[in-house]
Amino acid sequence: MREKITSDNSDATRYLEKAVNEDPDNFERIRKLLAAGASAFVSYEMIDKKQYEIMDLMHKSNPRLIRFSQMLHYACANCKDTAMIDFLIERGASLDLCGNYLEKDHDPYRGETYFQLCQWNSDSKLYYTPQDVAYRYNNENIVAYIIRKYKKYPTMLGMADRFVYFLTQMEGNSLFDWLITTLSGNNSDFNNLICQGKTNFENAMAEMLNTEIVRIQGSSVGYHDMLTSAIERLAKYRKTGNKEYAEKYEQIVRLMIEKGAKVDYTEKKSSLRVPGINIDNAVYYNTPLLAAMKEPNMLDIIKLLKAKGAPMKIKVSQHGRTYEIPIKDGPIRDEYKEAILLGEL
Repeated sequence: MREKITSDNSDATRYLEKAVNEDPDNFERIRKLLAAGASAFVSYEMIDKKQYEIMDLMHKSNPRLIRFSQMLHYACANCKDTAMIDFLIERGASLDLCGNYLEKDHDPYRGETYFQLCQWNSDSKLYYTPQDVAYRYNNENIVAYIIRKYKKYPTMLGMADRFVYFLTQMEGNSLFDWLITTLSGNNSDFNNLICQGKTNFENAMAEMLNTEIVRIQGSSVGYHDMLTSAIERLAKYRKTGNKEYAEKYEQIVRLMIEKGAKVDYTEKKSSLRVPGINIDNAVYYNTPLLAAMKEPNMLDIIKLLKAKGAPMKIKVSQHGRTYEIPIKDGPIRDEYKEAILLGEL
């Protein structure tokens, strides 16, 4: 994490790096090298080693280093004491700065505007705000401290990101019990975070359940809808015959709908491609109902979604255009097509 070197004194910069690595207590030498034109820099290792004085010297040479880097994000993830948090904030680190974001730039030669990862802020593991990172890394002491001293909570996006991780990536009875307890409103610690001391729980839970998670991975963007993801996981447990997990996950899906998860969601980016015969491939945009209708033994969930107002149309791209079709004409199982034909759905 460093600024682009604008001085011609590359030797001074090289000597500075050597001094920090080999003789970090020689502050006078570091100070002189910075004065001689060396490019200041900060690193996670300085946080791990608690090199406050070196960081302070770098900050004084270039105040933007701490302000616009992910140093605070890293500290929130890894520090158990609060001194480093205060130190970085006192030197301009922001609790509102998002990590791993795209910044706008302009190429004067081509006359083009484009987006690229911020040079100082491109650690893909430390995304969203510093308190979101603390929450994601289960650094409860730091989460509580930031709330108490700076009145900053994890954002709704940060809460949703962590919740969808538990919902889709982890499993086990204890986790499923936690999800059920939390969705039911009986997890006081979670309630305090999601309500931020003021918001009505029901409204806050509905907002979180309908927060779309967007992930930038290389050149691709992924969108994650919680309810659709949960339905797909329930279908997996039913299909594999894991009755115990399936029963608990059915409870989770029903609670999500009861607590306000939208049944009329359509994903922003298509995820289901079905090859056609002698025609262009058709690409379908997933919905909670389509996710259920692609899997066996999901009639109860399908009826629940339909009763709650899930649309019986889906979006499809084909022949160079995007349009809606009845869900019965989409990639659903025959038993559900027959049920629609017979008026049972």
